Amino acid sequence: MRYVIREETIGARAYVGIRRKVKPAAIGPALGEILPAVAAFLQERDETPATPPMALYFEHDEVREEFDLLGGFFLSAPVAAEKRFEAGVIPAGAAAVTMHIGPYEKLGEAHAALRAHLAKEGRAPRIPCYDIYWSDPGEIPNPAEYRTEVVWPMAARPARQRG
Repeated sequence: MRYVIREETIGARAYVGIRRKVKPAAIGPALGEILPAVAAFLQERDETPATPPMALYFEHDEVREEFDLLGGFFLSAPVAAEKRFEAGVIPAGAAAVTMHIGPYEKLGEAHAALRAHLAKEGRAPRIPCYDIYWSDPGEIPNPAEYRTEVVWPMAARPARQRG
């Protein structure tokens, strides 16, 4: 798939979720357990998510072949962490963004396209990167139609030196 990549400034994003280390093949099942629990947590507190479900990726351990991820929701304002729920804020800043259309199993292609874009532009990624799942598989049965926004925050451009 060819990805259209845009650079934009993203506002600060408060989030809440549950964090786990998972193998790539276990991401879907893990999010299938995590997201309903986080949704129930928010509903009990009368909090409304600012976006559909998302996953933050803090680290990819290539030796262990596992991701340190948090499944949850972005919120309009920060909330306090409780028990197994982690809360925080991703700071505002520049990001490379693309839309993946297709099955979740192919999301790695969108992430690879963004990594290549950052390398070509000489920009360092900031963690966490994240996916926002704009399609609900319960409403859209065809995985070829899933829409997932993939966002890689990035460091500011290095200042040019005058010579």
